[in-house]
Amino acid sequence: CVACGGAGVAGELTSHYHGLGGTGEVLIVSTDEEARPGTLHPTRHAVDVGGGVTLGDSSGRLGALALSGRTGVFDDGVTDYRGETVWVATRRVDETGWVVVAKVDETEQLGPAREFRESLRRTALVLAAFAILAGFVLGLRFAIPIVHLAEVAERIRGGDLRARAEPGRQDEVGALARTFNQMAEELED
Repeated sequence: CVACGGAGVAGELTSHYHGLGGTGEVLIVSTDEEARPGTLHPTRHAVDVGGGVTLGDSSGRLGALALSGRTGVFDDGVTDYRGETVWVATRRVDETGWVVVAKVDETEQLGPAREFRESLRRTALVLAAFAILAGFVLGLRFAIPIVHLAEVAERIRGGDLRARAEPGRQDEVGALARTFNQMAEELED
């Protein structure tokens, strides 16, 4: 088919990368005279000799997958002609014996998920820091009045029956201070 213009048509069909990101491409794969898989056109990332690139023949390689007859989507460790792990969709064109392969680099596709995970990690750290700070402030908000209440109790125990707690708060600690002051008044009476 290369002699009949297949390479020119294949190159025109596969030279547009819109929607495939910075690394994705469409390949039209066939075999050469020695039954090795290769593209019928220049590839996006390689310096090609004679219009195409040999894709190799090891079992994890893209060319072997494309020519194996398996059609579908594959994301389980397939490598392309650059040695990059890729996600691949294949479809055989029975009339020509070619296989159309759409591929994208796994690292590019997982990049947004990794960035999102890192963003979540940073957000979690910031929220944890705020939670620690809020816990510290709330702890002081409750601890300081209780410490003052303990100081008043110590003064009463030392004989100062006129000592009173500051009951200005409208929460549980304020209620405790008011009750404590009532007990101190009864003790003084």
